[in-house]
Amino acid sequence: MIGDKLKQFRIQAKLTQKEVSDIINVTPQTISKWELNSSEPSLDMLKELCSLYNTTLNELIDGNQDIDREEVQNEKVIKIALYAMYFILFSIAVIINFVDYFIVDVRFVDFGFFQIWNPDIIIVRVGIELKNWFYLTLSLGLPIILFTLNVVEKKHLSQIITTYVGLISLLAFQILAIASPWFVSPDIGFILHMVYDVILIAIIIFLCTLQKWKVKQHFTLYLKTWIGFIGMIVATVIFPFLLKKYYYNFSSLDLLLFIWMILTAGILLFKDAKKIQTFAYVNSIISLLVLSVVAITMFMNGEALSGIAFIVFMTFEIISLSDMKLTNQKSIHLSDFKIVPFEMIIIVIYIYMVTNNGDLFIQMGSSFTAVRMSNLPLNPAFILSGFVFAIGMAFRWLKIKKVYMPLYITWLIFQGLYAVLLLITYPLSRYSITDGILLYVPAIIGVLITIFYFRNYSKVRKLTSN
Repeated sequence: MIGDKLKQFRIQAKLTQKEVSDIINVTPQTISKWELNSSEPSLDMLKELCSLYNTTLNELIDGNQDIDREEVQNEKVIKIALYAMYFILFSIAVIINFVDYFIVDVRFVDFGFFQIWNPDIIIVRVGIELKNWFYLTLSLGLPIILFTLNVVEKKHLSQIITTYVGLISLLAFQILAIASPWFVSPDIGFILHMVYDVILIAIIIFLCTLQKWKVKQHFTLYLKTWIGFIGMIVATVIFPFLLKKYYYNFSSLDLLLFIWMILTAGILLFKDAKKIQTFAYVNSIISLLVLSVVAITMFMNGEALSGIAFIVFMTFEIISLSDMKLTNQKSIHLSDFKIVPFEMIIIVIYIYMVTNNGDLFIQMGSSFTAVRMSNLPLNPAFILSGFVFAIGMAFRWLKIKKVYMPLYITWLIFQGLYAVLLLITYPLSRYSITDGILLYVPAIIGVLITIFYFRNYSKVRKLTSN
């Protein structure tokens, strides 16, 4: 086995695993896995080891059944194909500068967006070039960066990351452009850019092959992760097309949000890697909170379908997170304390309050005053807290304590402060409470759950210590 030979050559060179790992810039655990035959070094790593041990590649792999001459030849073919694709990418990027990119409605070019929209007017088509210098520079610079990394960097990981980020940046721009109201049809420049995307996907596949990543095996072992990834990508691509076509134009902020959503989906594919697990957690929590605000905004602006698309995205994100492998330490979950009925009460209250148009607080006297949901202080924040609670509840059901506990604590703090704010703003001495009494219920239930949780937690700790 090649691992035995690697160990033999290392001992002959009088080097430790730590010394070898420092020289070729990998971890000592990686060297150990190679020598135990639990994983295999790439061709580039084998060449570095041969140089270090003063031996030849043929001598190292001679007789080995896992790494033979055919595999070495295949890696050479892949590298040649990569260089060819880098050249094609650069050629496409140059051509795009000199051809039309879109066919658009001339009214949007001449008169702007809102001023002259009339569906009875015949569309006059006109071609325009790509004028966005960021995407022109990205298209030209990406193949140069990838070529340079291929020459100087042997692990291929940075190339995969760079290619993926470049790909999602281009796709975000192209998809939002298609969904925009001024888009009529693609022209040669746009079609070439789509070919550019396909080549980037091929590069990622080739680099994963060089990296010896077993994608099929990963798909089998982490089915929920892949279901979440595919669902998140589909929801991201669909949502801009669900907006009312002639009443919405996309901004740079929309573009950044689109890129972030696709990037989040990709990060969760590798969420079990120790180096990015914490980052994947934090990024997902932030994205769920931000997308909750976006979904609420969409619903409030009458864009219900796009709001639903964001909710679908968050649902698949939670599905992907549920497949994350956590530490083996046992944790106490609130589900052990049978609080589901109380959670359902809180959710029902939120739904009722959001849809309620009735009077919450009434002031009698010289003038009648009725306070409704829209009149409440921090009304959007109150609605947002309902989303925070719902997301935390979903994570609790999935038993991901590191996520749901911070969400529950944040929600409970806000609810407590909000209840105090309501009492100060609408004192009982001046206002009669009707449906407004329900606004205090989530905070009361939250405090009771917290007390119940800590009582049971202390009991479990005593039983464990005994």
